[in-house]
Amino acid sequence: MLVESFFLSTLITSVIFAEIVAIVEMDVPAPSGFQWINSKNGQVPPKAVNCGYDNGQLLYLGRALHSGDLLPGKVHPAHGCCFVPYNGGEHAVKEYEVLCVTDGGNYEWKGNTNGLVQSNAVQGGVTEEGEPLYVGRKQHDKALVSGKIQPSKLGLFVPFGGNEHFYRDYEVLIGNFNEGDSSEPNGNSRPPCPRPCKPSFPQKRC
Repeated sequence: MLVESFFLSTLITSVIFAEIVAIVEMDVPAPSGFQWINSKNGQVPPKAVNCGYDNGQLLYLGRALHSGDLLPGKVHPAHGCCFVPYNGGEHAVKEYEVLCVTDGGNYEWKGNTNGLVQSNAVQGGVTEEGEPLYVGRKQHDKALVSGKIQPSKLGLFVPFGGNEHFYRDYEVLIGNFNEGDSSEPNGNSRPPCPRPCKPSFPQKRC
């Protein structure tokens, strides 16, 4: 009986510790003029960045933790989740962050290819190993869907229909662009983060 009680106590302590480790300070901040706001269950804060549409409904830019990675994806209010692409699948997460515009913020979408991003591309996440993930979007099956640009994989991954879909060409989210900017679409991707980065909320699924 004492052994069982000790085992149960150890298990509970381990679970609590794991949750505490997961709730750590965010190391992938929003660019100036933007803010990542905690949300859940399909809720979308005011001034959320619209990233596309699906079946006549607007989608919003969100990000969520899944399997150790902080992943940019799409918030579908009618489905009550943020959907993120990972390891070939579309994964639904109830608790997530939404990118919102604050005073002075502006954005646009610019084309690029093969894992490249412009110098002022918005970093929306990071892998467990520390590789930065940027925000991109692509037309897919009559929908416009946002996901992760992973430079080492040479393209964009978007979540749709239960699967993860890969594209070599895509649009990149550009933050705080200058009016009349005529820069070329292709540019070098940024260097990786110096260390793994974690979000400030635990992983939960629908």
